[in-house]
Amino acid sequence: GSHYSDRNLVWVQQWVLPFLYTISGIAFMLSSSGLVTYELRLLVVFLVGTGANWIADEVSGRDWQNNFGNTVFQMAYIVVLMVFGIVLAPLKKALRWRSDNPHSPTNFHLRVLTVAWGIVSAVPFAYFILGWPIIDMRDRKS
Repeated sequence: GSHYSDRNLVWVQQWVLPFLYTISGIAFMLSSSGLVTYELRLLVVFLVGTGANWIADEVSGRDWQNNFGNTVFQMAYIVVLMVFGIVLAPLKKALRWRSDNPHSPTNFHLRVLTVAWGIVSAVPFAYFILGWPIIDMRDRKS
């Protein structure tokens, strides 16, 4: 918690997670395994990691039953990778098709995916450029 965040040496919190997601995304795109295999591997990592955290909570005497979120919070990264894998599977398939067929005319399905992913990418980028908050925290009461 606060002990770690107060000693954020070399701004580790700002660059490590984007770096991990970038490496994971590249590995996902270069992987030749199917989506089900990919998701099952991530599920195994999630279960082993959550199990290890649970054992550590038991050994340290932490109240994991009333605060289970602290037991699984590190594995949220894996859950996000699982969601991204499902959401990005059509894009991966389309990019693989284009790589295998570089001179073929673009089909309608690929054009629809391009427009959809362009919109999905443009909306958060616009929020970032315009400085709009996604969640306005100023009106919240403590």
